[in-house]
Amino acid sequence: MSGKNRRARRMMLFALIAALALPVRISAAPETESSAAAGTAQEISMDESRVSVAVGDTYKLNLKNLTGTETIVWTSSKPAVVAVNQRGRVRAKAAGESVITAEVDGVPYRCMVKAEEAASGIRLDRSELALVVDETYKLSAEFTEESPADSTLVWKSEDKKVVKVNSRGKMRAIGAGTARVIVQSKADSSIRAFCEVTVTEDVGVMRLSAATLSLKVGEKSQLTVTRDDDTALVWGTSDRSVAAVNQKGFVRGKKAGTAVVSVQRKGIGSPIYCHVTVTAAEAEEEPEDDGEVVVEEEEAEAPKASASAARLLSLLDKYSKQVQADKAAGIRWEYSNSAQNTWSKAYNASRKNKVTYVNCALTARWALREMGILDSANFWGVAGGGITFRGTSREQLLEHCEIIQVNKTPNELLAEGNLLPGDICTHVGYQHTNVYAGDNLWYDSGRNNAIGSYQDGTFVFDSFGPAATVSMDSDKIGYIIRIVR
Repeated sequence: MSGKNRRARRMMLFALIAALALPVRISAAPETESSAAAGTAQEISMDESRVSVAVGDTYKLNLKNLTGTETIVWTSSKPAVVAVNQRGRVRAKAAGESVITAEVDGVPYRCMVKAEEAASGIRLDRSELALVVDETYKLSAEFTEESPADSTLVWKSEDKKVVKVNSRGKMRAIGAGTARVIVQSKADSSIRAFCEVTVTEDVGVMRLSAATLSLKVGEKSQLTVTRDDDTALVWGTSDRSVAAVNQKGFVRGKKAGTAVVSVQRKGIGSPIYCHVTVTAAEAEEEPEDDGEVVVEEEEAEAPKASASAARLLSLLDKYSKQVQADKAAGIRWEYSNSAQNTWSKAYNASRKNKVTYVNCALTARWALREMGILDSANFWGVAGGGITFRGTSREQLLEHCEIIQVNKTPNELLAEGNLLPGDICTHVGYQHTNVYAGDNLWYDSGRNNAIGSYQDGTFVFDSFGPAATVSMDSDKIGYIIRIVR
């Protein structure tokens, strides 16, 4: 190698060594706790950022790229509009929007869920139903508008481990739990309706200590129940002016006549009955006339409406007049099972959205809540005239009310003096609850042409009455909830 080439190589080597000796500049910042969390946030993501769900429907939100070790907490900014469980399944409850947040180890991921009113187009005879295991019930469905060319209905259950349904709407309770049965038009799946079914375990046979009972006026006797469970019992009487019964099964004869005493597991199964005959007490032998004045005992006064019952009616009248005023202002009150739990919330929603929702038992519950008688727990009448009590609603009502089983028409009850203004009534022929206003009129928030009409498949209220919404001589009342204090 020539000297010239050797010198060139040495120069190149010196240049390389000098370059390697220069300080290295790092542009990325050192990783911190916050930057590590940011890196995790970029890896995990919500599968949707915005979805629309029809009121009454559910939708499952999912998180991507989870390792399975994370702690996840799901929340809704407006649970009254869209609820979410801890598995990310949302349920649209009322029209509006809600932000659903999943916090993964403290890092939030969000999705905007818009709940939209579905144009149902189908009406079911029941929107809620309680069954025991192996019990069956056939739902009836009808189109609320002109039937489509293909009027075939498709039935399905959201959880076949709870309830199954066949192609004709006949359900069978399978196991304890709650599931919705859905019916929809085969031609257009957006035309649909739902029934929420609650199934409880069969608790076996229940027997009364007597099928018949004879008492004299003023006499008492206790009925006992033989059964294999400890479910709470509800006692009632068809005519409390003849035979009264308390919630421990003590029956007292009040005046000559006949009545039927019933007992039923709370919210489960059918009642069993005891037929009670009450006879007048034997007359004592008249004493000789010694000039003493004998004062005859006055007959017991017929029941009278309480001041609290009058307060209930005044609140219902307030609600009804607001509906009438809102109709003139272009604000709609529509029938839906997805409705606000209190009057104030429904009123505020109507101001904000120009529409709000109500159903048949709700107006009475609104008033009871305003009066401080009932908290957020619910009750409602069911087909057959019974009552479903949720939570502690029955116990709360019994602090202020009598719960009376009657199974008679309004006219029969009026003839006995046993239907009073302010009585909250359930009806035997269909799932319905309303309040007697007096003079053969009712405060009602059911779907009845006397208080509103269907518009585009949705029932819109003109008022809540008072109006003649019930046949006085044929629609039997199952139970009366009467405020007495």
